[in-house]
Amino acid sequence: MTKPKPGIHDGQLTQGQKAEIVAYSAKNPDDSNIKIAQWATNAFQLSKPLHRTTVGRVLKRKHEFENLTKDQKLKRHQRNVAHPEVEKALINWVLLMAHQKKRLSIDIIKAKGREFATKILGVTLATNFKFSNGWYESFSQRNGLGLRNIHGESGDAEMSNIEEKLNQIKARIKCYALEDIYNMDETAYLYNLAPDKTIAQRQIEGSKKDKTRLTIGLTCNVTGTDRFKLLFLGHVGKPRCFNKKSGHEHGFYYMYNNKAWMTAQFFQDFLLRFNNHVKRKVLLLIDNAPSHVWENLRLSNVEVIALPPNTTSKLQPLDAGIIAAFKCHIHRRQLVHALDALESNKNPYKVDQLTAMRWA
Repeated sequence: MTKPKPGIHDGQLTQGQKAEIVAYSAKNPDDSNIKIAQWATNAFQLSKPLHRTTVGRVLKRKHEFENLTKDQKLKRHQRNVAHPEVEKALINWVLLMAHQKKRLSIDIIKAKGREFATKILGVTLATNFKFSNGWYESFSQRNGLGLRNIHGESGDAEMSNIEEKLNQIKARIKCYALEDIYNMDETAYLYNLAPDKTIAQRQIEGSKKDKTRLTIGLTCNVTGTDRFKLLFLGHVGKPRCFNKKSGHEHGFYYMYNNKAWMTAQFFQDFLLRFNNHVKRKVLLLIDNAPSHVWENLRLSNVEVIALPPNTTSKLQPLDAGIIAAFKCHIHRRQLVHALDALESNKNPYKVDQLTAMRWA
């Protein structure tokens, strides 16, 4: 009698997973069973690695899974729930964990399901409750669960106990017309960063990411009718691409330090320039970064208000899609450049600082 191979066997895979393995193999005919097993282990988040012999057995029966339609899979997911009280307790727990920003894996949800089953049904009945990959697939379909990327930092915003401060800000905002309310924010500009994904039939070896960076300060009013000149913060005063000219001589509002970061001195220079630009009484909303120092400045045209600490990811207007749209426009120019340079021996995503500033 042969010893069973370690890992997940084909009886523990769902019909849908087997169909996906068959479909993946058809799209990647040159891939070995080992590579397909590695792909399936990652794609299905299996608790144990899938063995190549399991893939071989599935592919030998591929005719059984090639015609598996979405309707057939959906029918399986819509079967009656054997123990609705266990499912209700588990989905409520999953939602609670999501509200608390806890990160869950499939294996954690299955383990918690076993725990609820033992508490609610008792040890005897719980042993008959199979928390398999097929069970999870049905559970997730019924309750609208899926793998989600975790984006940004807005989850860390501290929105509690700030009502009084927000009411004060709202009261000041009401004193100004929309075209006289401005927002300023800085963002990193990684102008040589290539995409971290590519389209290919096989795995492509990566290379070190080029994180050459500028900082850009954007300022505009609510109506979008006035967009103040972009503030560029670089690492050196005259990069080689400037051809011994200053940023000002190239037509840019440009300052520099070793880290290309905003400083109190740079911010005050910005405020004085902005004060001369508007030539009327306006309101400027900013975040509470340590470099944003303005209290000792005499600004005849600008009233500055800082947003409450740790809330700018929720409240900063420029963070509500404006900076993202701005970067999308830059990305289009980068793609046009890359398309022209792809067949050369050079990195198609690498450009000099002057070109990147002109794109912005």
